[in-house]
Amino acid sequence: MWCELAEHEPVLLVLDAADEGVRIPTPLPLRMALGALELEQRAAPAAPAELVLEEPTDAARPAPGDACEAAGPPSGLPLDPDPRVASRLSAPPPPPPPEPEPAAPAAAASVAAPPAEARRVDPPRRGTRERPAARAEVATASGRPATRAREAQIPLLDAATAESFARDLDAAEGPRPVGAVEQLFVERYAPLAETVNAGGASAVARRAVARFREGFERSYGEGFTAMRLTGKRPRMVLDVPELASRAGRLNGARTVQLLLVDGLRFDLGEHTLRAVRTSLGERAAFIERHLLWAALPTVTPVQLHLLGRGPAGLRDEEPESEPEVPVQRGKNAAALRRVRIGQRDLVKLDLVEARLREAGPPFAERMAALAGELATVIARFAESLPARTLLYVFGDHGFRLQTEGDATGAATQGGASPEEAFVAGYALLLGDVH
Repeated sequence: MWCELAEHEPVLLVLDAADEGVRIPTPLPLRMALGALELEQRAAPAAPAELVLEEPTDAARPAPGDACEAAGPPSGLPLDPDPRVASRLSAPPPPPPPEPEPAAPAAAASVAAPPAEARRVDPPRRGTRERPAARAEVATASGRPATRAREAQIPLLDAATAESFARDLDAAEGPRPVGAVEQLFVERYAPLAETVNAGGASAVARRAVARFREGFERSYGEGFTAMRLTGKRPRMVLDVPELASRAGRLNGARTVQLLLVDGLRFDLGEHTLRAVRTSLGERAAFIERHLLWAALPTVTPVQLHLLGRGPAGLRDEEPESEPEVPVQRGKNAAALRRVRIGQRDLVKLDLVEARLREAGPPFAERMAALAGELATVIARFAESLPARTLLYVFGDHGFRLQTEGDATGAATQGGASPEEAFVAGYALLLGDVH
């Protein structure tokens, strides 16, 4: 209507600060399209000695409905503006060092952080801003520079920031709601764990990472049974079809395509996303980013079963043995194949699963190489799809890599660690979308 009116007479649009969340026919909130505001928020650290999985189901999962019901930004972890709106989608230059955050006092550790849906944060970008030496040389525990990590361009923390993040992890105690656990994982644990795995952190940081991991494993393992019985749960891999359909409706997509990357854990997904954005440029608009929880045990057959059954599948009795899902290897590892799941089709990529079944190079090099391979395959697939297709790329579960001197061993999966339970999911609207 507005476009037709503008053809005959001038149209004046008057806005104020209250309109910053209004949606317009672009894959962005209006505040991003105008480039008038960049939201910054420092997160209050919170950690799980045990998880409190009692957030309302409606807050954890997207509500059904059409595009008219969604006011404000899309659900999930907001992305930065589209490349045509802001030029900072490629890797940003090193930001100035932030003021160090004081460690949370133990007495305040029982205060729950706001739920994920109420927080307007951009953890992946925030994580980069809070790494003052993302491109700098990172010293290993022995004092030698971690040159391999630097050359692989895996953003690592400098010593001061790593110590600060470790203090935040150590200071938080007591039960935590799901939103606070997610926030701390994205903003503190994930970047610190990468630095530890690359050999660029102190013994204090290593202990903080191990302590958080152990607490999460225990809490999620115990809490998952309650989630199955009560239905009160966080956003999970099984919600992907609904998340993708909703994103497609909100952004005027003609069709929705699901791409499952077997083993796309959260940090690997973040590195892959940056490379895909650089590769596609203006040929795709990035709509939403989500942190997804994998059901237990964190293996592919379980996630595929739940993707086919939906939330009702959580109440199904666990089979005595899950059928092994075939994995393409060798030259076929980078090939995409269609898989029928319940009443829907999706495309599956086995590249990560195939590459991690054997030992490999050091952590940073291995993750960077995987991200580069994945980005090449995903970008090529995206370019083959028609314009106005909503492509939703997601993982089914994560993995753990054991460091063995200057190398890494074969990946393990199926446990309840953060590396295995948290995966990435993000939506792209393909074509020259403005």
